[in-house]
Amino acid sequence: MNKEQKTAAIHIKIHGIHGRLTSIGNHFHYIGQAILGEQILSAPSLLQYIKELISKQQLAQGILKLNGFYAFTYQHNNTVYAVTDRLRSRPLFYAIHKKTLYLSDSTTWLNQQFSGKSINRQGEMELIRAGYISGEDTLITEMQQIEASTLFTYQTNCIKKQKYYHFMPKNSSKLIANSALFAPLDKALTQSINRLISLANGRQIVIPLSGGFDSRIIALYLKQANYHNIVTFTFGKITSQEVRISQSIANGLNLPWHFVEYNRKRWRKAQKSTDFNAFLLFISSFTSVPNVQVYPAIKALQQNGVINANAIIVPGHTGDFSSGGHIPSTLMAIPAQGNAKAIVNCIIGKHYHCKKPTDLDSRLIAKISLQVDALLQADALLQADALLQADALSQADALSRVSSLLTASKQSPACSVYEAWEFNERQAKFIVNSNRYYDYRKLDWWMPLWDNALIDFWQHIAPLANRHNSGLWQEFINLKSREMLSEAAPQTNASEHYSAFTQRIRAIFDYFTDPNALYTLVPFHRWLLRKLKYPNANGTVFSYLAEKTSNHQQKQIK
Repeated sequence: MNKEQKTAAIHIKIHGIHGRLTSIGNHFHYIGQAILGEQILSAPSLLQYIKELISKQQLAQGILKLNGFYAFTYQHNNTVYAVTDRLRSRPLFYAIHKKTLYLSDSTTWLNQQFSGKSINRQGEMELIRAGYISGEDTLITEMQQIEASTLFTYQTNCIKKQKYYHFMPKNSSKLIANSALFAPLDKALTQSINRLISLANGRQIVIPLSGGFDSRIIALYLKQANYHNIVTFTFGKITSQEVRISQSIANGLNLPWHFVEYNRKRWRKAQKSTDFNAFLLFISSFTSVPNVQVYPAIKALQQNGVINANAIIVPGHTGDFSSGGHIPSTLMAIPAQGNAKAIVNCIIGKHYHCKKPTDLDSRLIAKISLQVDALLQADALLQADALLQADALSQADALSRVSSLLTASKQSPACSVYEAWEFNERQAKFIVNSNRYYDYRKLDWWMPLWDNALIDFWQHIAPLANRHNSGLWQEFINLKSREMLSEAAPQTNASEHYSAFTQRIRAIFDYFTDPNALYTLVPFHRWLLRKLKYPNANGTVFSYLAEKTSNHQQKQIK
């Protein structure tokens, strides 16, 4: 059910294309599901909570207490509030044109509201380079996205955007035996899975089971909790390690397992369909490269009646990141403050695929630098809050004394700010965006590995040494696997079954060795040119899809 509200200065239309929509009158629209403590909030209860917070002028503090995956808009008199959850899992977009606010979850609708828009060429470059457009920008210059963890307020032609949360792990330097952290990690996982079970309430839970650790731990804990209505599936080539490991896990847990074979024929057929091209545009929303891996599998499983209409899909996003698997070793031993350039260079090298920072356009370098500077300021404020609480200083005094009172060993390491950047950008705009698969197919989803209890464990409890390379996470999952699957349980992920030499060869010839046959979507000459060191040939799957989708979307810009 669509709801529309229009005045001389405000035009809001929420479609519910990224999750279940519940509206109250014309003034409150609630997408997805928020949880407060253990209470799953209905629209009336969430609205009441918001009103109380506004009356106390504590809206940002109150939103920080919410768990779950949601977004909402609320208009009170001439003020509009729009909130994204910590991870921007239910996207919202806005534009200001002729002193009118246009706010929606649909970029297609926003694009249709007024003419004279222009293409954001820097955003286009970023989309093709990184796979997503960072910050609040989109492919349309006049359209912005509301970022993760943001309280957006509009009043009398004035916009205010407040970040109410940062994923900036403490990453303390103390060393703790992994075994000493197993109990609090188990507690956090149990709480997360229990919330999922309450939400599912007997509905079918569908796990996309890969050969990695993240989806495996979800299956293990759901089985341990005796939840019975579970289905698992895996896709890819029948000979891949992903398939072999996933099947062994499902069989060991006595869970139904379905396999969808991927080959060039299946992808060619999908590529020619009007549905696939509509899917590409839907999932991109002028901000991200389409993430396509699950598309054929979900479609086939729905058509074959494996997935129920009211099922809840539970992917393993994104345990490898939050557990520390993306921490750059080069940033572990240096403090965040004073090392902005090193952080920026690391971001550019990893996420923009540049051999040296100067390979990237200077405007993008400046943009990333500003983002890192903002995160460094947020880090300083967090340090000041810690001093305020520990030494009873005023906030102003604490902030001014951060650098003098904190030795380098007590400051946040540079890798914490790097992780905060990746959380805001790649995780929120590329990884979580893959849930648009399920939105497109009108399926519900949930991400238990992003539950607040688990994220708070990684952010506040687990030290850096335990998080680095996901060491604690992998050891814990291997222990749990042996406990529930016997000593024969897989102790690695699929990629580790190949030697380093074999992995290098497979990477060189990925057009032929890709276990999901995704390179069928890329013209061979594009791939070959890139391998011959023509980076502008866009020969990777995602850079090619980003270019293709960007071109299609540019034709739609009015």
